Amino acid sequence: MARAHLAFSACSAEHRPTKPGVGSSNLPGRAEKANSEVYTWTSEFGVTGLAAALRRPVARKATAPQRQKVSTEERFWFRVSKADHCWTWTGYRGASGYGDFYDGSRSVRAHRYSYQLLRGPISPDLEIDHLCRNRACVNPDHLEPVTPAENLRRGRVARNEDRLKKWAAWPEVSP
Repeated sequence: MARAHLAFSACSAEHRPTKPGVGSSNLPGRAEKANSEVYTWTSEFGVTGLAAALRRPVARKATAPQRQKVSTEERFWFRVSKADHCWTWTGYRGASGYGDFYDGSRSVRAHRYSYQLLRGPISPDLEIDHLCRNRACVNPDHLEPVTPAENLRRGRVARNEDRLKKWAAWPEVSP
């Protein structure tokens, strides 16, 4: 079987296929199909060549419907799982365990965004302390703005309490 041969023209705006022997031979903008299953492309000017086939207008797909714009608040709450106690951040969490959220202009900690959204602005010199000790929690009832020194002290106390609980659970060993 013969190989398909494509002919193109150097300048053309539109190309359409035709079949030879169907009323017109080599009409502009048509492709010819010979008995040997070979197509040739002819430009609207009647010129054939490689460029004619390459420069065919591309059929464009219908554009997909535009996605409905979702507010930043809706995007935030979509990533929160509200349980009885903690509201867990289900979006991206960094290596430290805190949730990160892009508010449209910059990346912010999810718990800070939640607190500002529901309680109001946070002073820049304060940190947010998780009273529940769950870094993924964004429940404002579990968050409290404190100084960095107080946050550090509370963290140390909590770590010591955890250690004491572990030590208390160890069985007594007699010599």
